[in-house]
Amino acid sequence: MYRRAVALFLSFLLMGLFSSPALAANTIDTSQVAQGLVVVEYNDPTPQGHLRVTVENLNKLGENQYAYYLKPGVRNNFPLQLGRGQYRVTVLEHVKDNLYRPLKRESFAVELAEDDEGLYLQSVQNVPWKGAPSVVAKARELAQKGDGDKEKFLLIHHYLVQGMAYDYKKVDLLPSDYLPDVEETLRSGKGICYDFASLLAAMLRSQGIPTKLVMGNGEGINGYHAWNEVFLEGSWRVVDLTSDIQYHAAGQAFSIFKNPDAYGKTREY
Repeated sequence: MYRRAVALFLSFLLMGLFSSPALAANTIDTSQVAQGLVVVEYNDPTPQGHLRVTVENLNKLGENQYAYYLKPGVRNNFPLQLGRGQYRVTVLEHVKDNLYRPLKRESFAVELAEDDEGLYLQSVQNVPWKGAPSVVAKARELAQKGDGDKEKFLLIHHYLVQGMAYDYKKVDLLPSDYLPDVEETLRSGKGICYDFASLLAAMLRSQGIPTKLVMGNGEGINGYHAWNEVFLEGSWRVVDLTSDIQYHAAGQAFSIFKNPDAYGKTREY
């Protein structure tokens, strides 16, 4: 399981925003806010410290704040899943220990509700289906044999359960800034819960089926875990692909749709 949960709350140095040559290449693109995305790009390939992005709904301070690692030199898509309100997105540079200094900050309004299924069709940092041509092609190949979202889901789920294996060696070797590579997971047929949840979400989203990547804890599961919620027939259904892969490997029967009471959600993307 993905045991090393990314730290979600940061301690900031009281340094304020400042201007420097590097900031000219820093962009927080809000042009896709209506679709539930903010795009952040940092074009300086050699920042002094690693970078983070925080996303907050200022109308819900004290609730969830999302923090992400920021890859320099590429456009990073981040979801706006905290409901309607005034958002603040901040780019931060690591200084030392748990201390970060802000480089750039942008505030903007979001009108999408938390229960807007369209939020969970987007290609975002940890569900990067755009730019994953093999994943999209395989999902399309499987889905075209199904009639309706549920059949399409079942075909994709069956394919992954049959073709994937849990990588028990990988879980203890992950860096703290680990992000799934859905193309590699599909190619290798191996991964951990985070990989499987990201891959399933990427395949389903690419076929127009709203799917959440969820993190938290589950009954009988050791450590931090990742699974999915899939919007089917008018409601969100809990799906734990990792569990299903392991049950299949052991030759045991399982139910595809899980009891939501057996899972404790802390994050959803």
